[in-house]
Amino acid sequence: MNPKFLLPKISATKLNEVGELVDKIEWKINSKEDASDLIEKFNNLTICHIDDLYYFRTYYGSMTRDEFVANTLIPIYTKDPSITEEELFSLIQYIMKGEYPDERNLRYWMDILEVNLPGGEKISDLIFWNNLTPEEVFEKAKTPFVSQNVCEMCGQEIEGSYMFTKHKKECKKKKN
Repeated sequence: MNPKFLLPKISATKLNEVGELVDKIEWKINSKEDASDLIEKFNNLTICHIDDLYYFRTYYGSMTRDEFVANTLIPIYTKDPSITEEELFSLIQYIMKGEYPDERNLRYWMDILEVNLPGGEKISDLIFWNNLTPEEVFEKAKTPFVSQNVCEMCGQEIEGSYMFTKHKKECKKKKN
């Protein structure tokens, strides 16, 4: 694996801090108390902007609390002009072989592909749902995807629905 694609480590201190905050939020929600101040703190510590208590009530149906916390701390990957086509193709091959240690790394690598390939918006469908070879996935992902995602807060057009959602969260954080 190319070192530039390795997911940055999260300190145990940060994991514990956010984990304890999630516990407090859940406790307040279950006690029918207002948790908005804690959720705001959570949103400021993570890449998330959660307005809906639904996420805190349901994540444990598919992951542990620690996995939930770690997923909220995946850094936002920005376009890197130094990444070569060979490196992106290699990453697609790596993913398609199923050689990722966990879902967190997979999400991070999918973000890398999404922002660094013109057709990155469709990368997940190309890899997992179309029964294509890595070569076919790569060729199709090099084809630009036309996006209609324009951030209402800053006016910037963002390619990819996943990246658009992330961008809106960041914009909202900056605005507050």
